[in-house]
Amino acid sequence: MKYTFAFAALASVAVADFRPRTAGQDLCCAANKDRAAHGLPPLKWSPDIDWVAMQHSDWMAKMGEINHEENPGPTKLFGDRLLRGGIRFRTAGENLSKGYELWQVEPAWMNSPDHRANILGATYTVCGGAATDPGRYFTVNFASPMDPADDAKYYNLLCVNGLSTGAQNDLPGPQKPPTSQPPAPKPTPPQPTPQPPTPKPQPPQQPQQPQQPQKPAVQQPPAPKPQQPTPQPQLPQKPAVQQPVRRPVIPPSQAPEARILLIQSHVVSGYVGNRAATFPLQLLGHEVDVINTVQFSNHTGYNGFAGERFSAQHMLELYAGLRANGLDRGYTHLVAGYMGNAENVRAVEQIAAGLRDANPGLVVVVDPVLGDDGALYVPEPLVALYRDVLCPAAALLTPNQFEAEQLSGVRIGSLADAKRACDRLHALGARSVVVTSMQADGDADRLLLVGSERDSGDQFAIAFPRLHGWFTGSGDLFAALLTARLHECRALRRACELATASQAAVMAATKRHQEEAPGAAMPAAPCPRGERPAATVRAFELRIVPSQHLILSPPLAYTAFDI
Repeated sequence: MKYTFAFAALASVAVADFRPRTAGQDLCCAANKDRAAHGLPPLKWSPDIDWVAMQHSDWMAKMGEINHEENPGPTKLFGDRLLRGGIRFRTAGENLSKGYELWQVEPAWMNSPDHRANILGATYTVCGGAATDPGRYFTVNFASPMDPADDAKYYNLLCVNGLSTGAQNDLPGPQKPPTSQPPAPKPTPPQPTPQPPTPKPQPPQQPQQPQQPQKPAVQQPPAPKPQQPTPQPQLPQKPAVQQPVRRPVIPPSQAPEARILLIQSHVVSGYVGNRAATFPLQLLGHEVDVINTVQFSNHTGYNGFAGERFSAQHMLELYAGLRANGLDRGYTHLVAGYMGNAENVRAVEQIAAGLRDANPGLVVVVDPVLGDDGALYVPEPLVALYRDVLCPAAALLTPNQFEAEQLSGVRIGSLADAKRACDRLHALGARSVVVTSMQADGDADRLLLVGSERDSGDQFAIAFPRLHGWFTGSGDLFAALLTARLHECRALRRACELATASQAAVMAATKRHQEEAPGAAMPAAPCPRGERPAATVRAFELRIVPSQHLILSPPLAYTAFDI
């Protein structure tokens, strides 16, 4: 996918576009602090260059080496990589490093003449970067693009003391960032003995424009010597929210392909159930087949709907047709969402058993759609059936707070309670449990995700902003995102960080759309389901397709912490 198109399409809306903090923004803000000290103008930030740098940092981490040249191919040199990312440039430079903390690497580069020349390059106007774990491989690219005035591609950095609090473009419209973004955190504390970087910037790529010859922007530099860490000023934040070094997102072309069978609800219009899950999974590079448990005109948050609830016999007949043609072989995942009745739960149990016969390594993901906000919206006996039938089969269980309480029997009022609930669910058989949202210690503006792995014993939480509105389908979207990311990176903690980043970004885009949509304002008084204005309900349909770049390469604004 060509990322320049995705970002330009988003920015065509005539409002200011705000991007949350990334490691690339931090690296560019650090460069801008040094440029300001030398009387140079600040660099703008490019999400496209962030993506390019992220791919190279990921490649270096995989190879275990610092190198400007990748294996022979279309992205061998960094100039080729920039062009592939949609950046046509006159001059460009690249700084690489390994083993430093984020705030340590800029002083080390400034102590190396050739790296310093890149940072203080008078011709450069844009910047982007990335840092990859494990090993903390850093890549920063500087460029003089041929379209520097394109405000849809290049963003003004909002920097405080050399750290980013986000970036926004110059398009007309509101000039303050969304309130859902958390404040920037303090820098990561230094390690006692960081490994020295060994960067080797390469000459920049030249465009085919003989009337504007450029001499190379960089030469082969010696490796900079590590500097003693200097304490950096701390920025205010809520204690539970931490910002990560941006970690690589696996693009679809590099992700191992999965074949996923989704069994849940479906609507003609809107994004819940299979409609919310299918496109994100396909976008992330996976084959998706669906069995619908219901077929409605729209979700039930509207004042009315039409359609049909399908029987267990209907579901089993569809599965039998797949099996008769050998099409049941090769499924790697089964994702079970809204069932609605006990017979459908039993049907899913049979389908899972059949798929496991064909593939003993089948991953069963159970999103137990039972209720929310203290109320069940399925028959109460269904809770016991989920507990006794689907929980033992689940490699991954994704309840919300209320559903986790119903399945575990633990009232959740704190992180300690959430851990006990996860332990109970592990005892039922679930290998990994993610409580997708719970109240954050009475904080009305934040929610917590709680993750727990039975085999490793790892338990963690992620704090993220709570957006107020009539969102529907967010749990279905999250289960799909987490399924894909866990398949890619095989680590629940990191998969939750990636899925949360995309989920929060899509919901923020949805909230902005609702606020800007004509006639879609929230009513002043509380409005129960079934009595809500249709225009407002429709404006809250998840903005999945316009936010596809946020699914592919999310801004990693939230990171997990131990509990």
